[in-house]
Amino acid sequence: MYEQQQHFMDLQSDSGFGDDSSWLAGDDDLRLSPHQSAAGTNSGNENLDRRLLKDLVEMVPLIEHYMEHKERSSFKRRGSMIYTKMPSKESLSRRGRNASQTVPGRKKRDQEGNDDVMNNSREDDENAKALAGAEKEEMSRLREQVNDLQTKLSEKEEVLKSMEMSKNQVNEIQEKLEATNRLVAEKDMLIKSMQLQLSDTKIKLADKQAALEKTQWEAKTTGTRAIKLQEQLDAVEGDISTFTRVFETLAKTDSKKPDRDYDAVPYEFDHLPYLVSQRNHNPHLSFFLFFFFWLISKNLLQNALKTGRCR
Repeated sequence: MYEQQQHFMDLQSDSGFGDDSSWLAGDDDLRLSPHQSAAGTNSGNENLDRRLLKDLVEMVPLIEHYMEHKERSSFKRRGSMIYTKMPSKESLSRRGRNASQTVPGRKKRDQEGNDDVMNNSREDDENAKALAGAEKEEMSRLREQVNDLQTKLSEKEEVLKSMEMSKNQVNEIQEKLEATNRLVAEKDMLIKSMQLQLSDTKIKLADKQAALEKTQWEAKTTGTRAIKLQEQLDAVEGDISTFTRVFETLAKTDSKKPDRDYDAVPYEFDHLPYLVSQRNHNPHLSFFLFFFFWLISKNLLQNALKTGRCR
């Protein structure tokens, strides 16, 4: 447990965990600034990707620590501590005696032990180099993954920005479309009201045209009646003039008394036999009859003109 803690401390001190020049210092760059965090709240996907990248970057030291711990645990060369008693003086003297006899064999054993140590150190060096190479490969692979994630994150940010712009454009187009639809609806209502007004105007025009035709027909009939009444008036005036001449003639004949009688038979007016027969008896009767007929004809003419104008 102590070795793991010590190794983790060595990893933090040697791998440049707190060094600004280390590639792991990119974690600080990945931390969101206040402006970026305020902008990141607008999209949950962007915030999620940043958190994922941050978690991956924080996992890199743990992975390195795990790899190194695994490498060390696979090559354990630990010896067990054995407690031995301190040798006595007799044993030391015996060893001193036998030292001259056992020097060549000890040298030989020491040389073999040194060879084994050299071989073991060489193997350890080779294993360390292999592990260092594997570690470097693993680190490079992780760096590539982090770079790929950063690239994907930047691409996603660009896509999100483009999507946001597209969304804003779509909203603007939608608002313009709604405004256009409102204008079209207003125009349709105006057109319908104008059509209703036009239909009402057509109906009124048809009524006025019918009234005009009726007035023209009445004027035409009134004109024909006026012509007829004028003809009747002319006829009545002619009759009146005839009566006037007749009465004047009768008045002249009554005022003059003939001195002698003529054998010629006088002309008898067939239309007024009674007047002719009575002209000698009452000369004022002719004037009265003339005045009476003149009043009757005048009243008839005035009534006829009034009825014609009223129609």
